[in-house]
Amino acid sequence: MLQFLLVCLIVTAAALSAAWRLMGLASRVKVLEALLRQGPGAGALHGVIDRLARKQRAALVSGACAACSAHASHKKAPRVP
Repeated sequence: MLQFLLVCLIVTAAALSAAWRLMGLASRVKVLEALLRQGPGAGALHGVIDRLARKQRAALVSGACAACSAHASHKKAPRVP
């Protein structure tokens, strides 16, 4: 029984992680804002969610995720022979 619960917990965590990574940036912000509206500050967890929401909003406003190959930081300077 304990093994079954542990496997369920691991599979659920993996599914949530995959969904988070595949979700668009705007959707992430909406999810985090919904979590923040759920209730009064729950101590450290509320602080973590708030920090993550601010970071995601900043990335959304900047218009670039810096993780794609189109981002300027990934462009190499032309080689001079």
